[in-house]
Amino acid sequence: MFNARSITFPPVGKLHSQGQRKTWEGQWLLREFSIETPFAVLIYGERDAPLPAQQQALEQMLACLPEWKNAATAAILALLQEAQADELIPANVALRAENLRMYLTPAQLEVSDYSHYGNGRDLLISLGFITPWNEDSGIQIHLKNGDTFDGLGTE
Repeated sequence: MFNARSITFPPVGKLHSQGQRKTWEGQWLLREFSIETPFAVLIYGERDAPLPAQQQALEQMLACLPEWKNAATAAILALLQEAQADELIPANVALRAENLRMYLTPAQLEVSDYSHYGNGRDLLISLGFITPWNEDSGIQIHLKNGDTFDGLGTE
């Protein structure tokens, strides 16, 4: 029916697309965030494959993980503590950098094409997580080109 395509795309692994679509999908277990729940991966690339720059950004994301993860952890803690003060998170939940991972379930890892920043050279990687307090909303870590923490998103 539709021309299904699969490729191996390091560092993610196997990605799938079909027909004339330029989006590539797969799953990626990043043990830095979960030992059992993979991210659903969505990459906005080209019909034949994701862009080489997207592969480079994902490799940068892994290489720079300690640096951006520290900045993201501090921002997520501040966001969740504010939500706790607004009584959106139970008061008895002890939020700390050491236990933050147990409250964040990987959901989606998305890699943009060049359209997000609109300058023709920078890509956005967004790592989305669900919290146990409200599964209708999530937190996204935004990384510019995979190596620079560029704030949080919420929905």
